[in-house]
Amino acid sequence: GVAQQLWGDPGVGFIHYPKPTEQANAIQKWVIAHNRLGIPALFIEEGLHGFNTGTVFPAPIGLAAIWDPEVALQTAAAIAAEARSTGVDMILAPVLDLARDPRWGRVEEDFGEDPYLTGQMGLAYVRGAQGESLASDHTVVAEPKHFAGHGSPEGGTNTSPVHMGERELRTLMLPPFAEAIREGHAMAVMAAYHEIDGIPITDDPFLLKTLLRQEWGFQGFVLSDLGAIERMYSTHQEAASPQDAACMAIRPGVKKLFY
Repeated sequence: GVAQQLWGDPGVGFIHYPKPTEQANAIQKWVIAHNRLGIPALFIEEGLHGFNTGTVFPAPIGLAAIWDPEVALQTAAAIAAEARSTGVDMILAPVLDLARDPRWGRVEEDFGEDPYLTGQMGLAYVRGAQGESLASDHTVVAEPKHFAGHGSPEGGTNTSPVHMGERELRTLMLPPFAEAIREGHAMAVMAAYHEIDGIPITDDPFLLKTLLRQEWGFQGFVLSDLGAIERMYSTHQEAASPQDAACMAIRPGVKKLFY
C-alpha cells in the first residue's frame, strides 16, 4: 500500500537502500510486478570506506596515504561483494574531488589534493567495484563523485560556488574523473550540488554532454546529488518549480534525479 501510494503508475527507477534485506526483496518484488516492462529498481548505497553494515575500511584519505592502488582495488572489491550480497547494485563512490581547501569539511572522503594520485586510486577503486563484469553476484556499479570541482568551494563551505575557469578544471579537477571513466569504464557519475561561473552542474551541457559523453565517451548514467535538483529553484534560483528543475536537469543529461 505504501509503495502504491509513493510510486503508483509512474514507478521508480532507483531506491536509496532500505534495511533489512527482506524489506529490499519485498520492494523489488513489488516493483517488478507493477511496471509495464518488469524492470527491477536499482538499489544504491554509500560505499566510501565500507558498505553500511559491512566491514569498515580506512577512510579514503587514509587509504591514499599508502600510495598503493592495488589495495584500493581490493578494498573496493570487498565493499562491492558485501553490498551485492544484500541486494545493492550500485555504490556512491569513489570521491574524486581534490581537497584543495583544508577548510572543506569533506576532506576525509577523498584521496587528497594531487590529481595523479587521486586518478590512480580512483581508477583502481572503480575497477575493484565493477570487476570484469557487472553480471555477477559480487560486483556493483561504481559512481565517481562529485562531478566536478566540488572540493574547492568558496570559503571551504560545502555546496558553495566554485570559481575557476576551463583551463584549471581540465588541468586539475577533471583528470581523476577522466581516468575513472575512460580507463575504468565507470558506469555512473554524480553531478554535484554547486555551480561554476554561475551555472549549476545539474544544468551544465558543457560538462554533462560535450565533455562527459562526447569527449570521454561516457556510456553510463548521471545521477544528481541528493538535493541538487531542489537547489536549482531554492538556492540557485534558476528554476521556477520542482518540475521545471527536473526538466532543466534532464535536458543536459541527468538521467536519475535524486531529490
